Amino acid sequence: MNTTQKAIIRTLLYFDIFDHPLHGTELYELLSVKVSREVFEQDLSELTEMKRVGNSSDYFYIPEGRHTIDDRLVKLNRAIKYHRIARFVSGIIFRHPFVRGVFISGSLSKSTISHRDDIDYFVIAEPGRVWVCRAFLMLFKKVFLLNSKKYFCINYFIDTDNLEIQEKNLFTATELAFLKPLINAELYAAFMDANRWVKNLFSE
Repeated sequence: MNTTQKAIIRTLLYFDIFDHPLHGTELYELLSVKVSREVFEQDLSELTEMKRVGNSSDYFYIPEGRHTIDDRLVKLNRAIKYHRIARFVSGIIFRHPFVRGVFISGSLSKSTISHRDDIDYFVIAEPGRVWVCRAFLMLFKKVFLLNSKKYFCINYFIDTDNLEIQEKNLFTATELAFLKPLINAELYAAFMDANRWVKNLFSE
């Protein structure tokens, strides 16, 4: 196998631990090596022909691994509804003082949300305003949502002066790799640039 094919196998093996087949686009974006989409698709096709990689409905996995394609597709359909809710709620979050960016994280960012999961948000605030920003949002949840976190669970707060995440491990890298920007795509690009270490972890 060439370098790209080895990177494809490593990435699929990692996500197989979580029973998580990857869509072709996800796999390409998570790849630890930089290649053109054409080269990627050619190498992936060769791996599929060699039966080193399985493919179902454009989702890829390790054959005889822990893949659950049907379950993933059911959750994908559910995620369409939850994404609509998330876009609405992110607008409410953004109207709070000092909020500069709102991203989706957790299971919805991977389109694998179940009935039991919350919608998780990753919020970026103005410099030095994280705790004040958090207080406003928690007050809103308590007063207007009766403290329910089903559609309003903010699991990460940072500010624009501290975009690089210090917890550099595979779990954190996975969450960051799947973040979806809902508010402020430009800030999302700056955030990912500050965390270029994420892709490197998948190559180790």
